[in-house]
Amino acid sequence: MLFAPSLDVIVVAFAPELAEDLLDAVQAQAAREDEMMKSIASGTYKGSYGN
Repeated sequence: MLFAPSLDVIVVAFAPELAEDLLDAVQAQAAREDEMMKSIASGTYKGSYGN
């Protein structure tokens, strides 16, 4: 039997001095994804290439 890690457990390692920039980048990506989900729900999503 092979060990398959749970997909809901993620471990990320990074240098502590990168924490603030990493948090900013993750929050910005989350905001972009939220906007994309809203546009999909409203039927206005154009795709990543504007199609």
